[in-house]
Amino acid sequence: MKIIVTWEDLQRKMEQTNKGDLLELCIVPSQVDGLESNPAFLHIASIHNGCYSDLESIDAYSTDAVIKTA
Repeated sequence: MKIIVTWEDLQRKMEQTNKGDLLELCIVPSQVDGLESNPAFLHIASIHNGCYSDLESIDAYSTDAVIKTA
């Protein structure tokens, strides 16, 4: 599974970590709960000296825009 997030959103999360930290990246797929549709998101955490720090998540970038590959 892949997810698209903005560089700026990812950079803001990475600024909350320390050089040498371990990072946990978990893609949570989009889900439908009844009539409510929830977009996919990237959940991020860091581990520093054995301490787990939840950095929350970044919602997937809207894929409604056309994405072209080189």
